[in-house]
Amino acid sequence: MLKQRIEADILPRFSARRLVTAQALMRHLYAQPVIDIKRAAKVTECTVTTVSALIRDLVAYGVLIEMTGQRRNRLFIFQDYFNLFQK
Repeated sequence: MLKQRIEADILPRFSARRLVTAQALMRHLYAQPVIDIKRAAKVTECTVTTVSALIRDLVAYGVLIEMTGQRRNRLFIFQDYFNLFQK
């Protein structure tokens, strides 16, 4: 249900160009729900600037949560997915 909600409600908000990158990042987050900007850039093969904007949008849409409270070396968690394993 979570995956369908994200695919139906969140991913269509991205432009066609950014959609491919968003989908690649989401596939990675299902395997590893905690990520930083540098790792996300490597996974998506995008620049840090591009992936930072994508992550900022995913935070705004409620998909990711910034968990460090810092300006540098921030970690983001796919909290809704992570919570599925906490029960």
